Amino acid sequence: MKVYEYIGKTFEEVKEKALNELNVVEDDIYIKEREENGGLFKGKKIIINALKKDDVISYIKEFINDITKMMGITVNIEAKKRDEIININLFSDNNAILIGKNGKTIQALQLLIRNSVQNITGF
Repeated sequence: MKVYEYIGKTFEEVKEKALNELNVVEDDIYIKEREENGGLFKGKKIIINALKKDDVISYIKEFINDITKMMGITVNIEAKKRDEIININLFSDNNAILIGKNGKTIQALQLLIRNSVQNITGF
């Protein structure tokens, strides 16, 4: 997963630059904006970090496959993206092991995925 960084003077200018370079529409990326003030003679600058949703989905699928292989479970993964939310459906013959007692295993898997994506992307 790669986080792309763009710098400019206005948010709109930087956003257009990111969309053009990545060749995507605004709904296909996550954007994190920050503003840095310049020094005494420098103006402020806008910094945008952009992340493609497709990259996030492929990372999550790979992450789940690695963990379930270590658990000894075969899983089919289906991913859907809507606005800011990514829904992942897991299909397996061993649902009891995958879900765990009172859903503890699947909750732990969700937490691992969420923390892993946050650590890598900073989003």
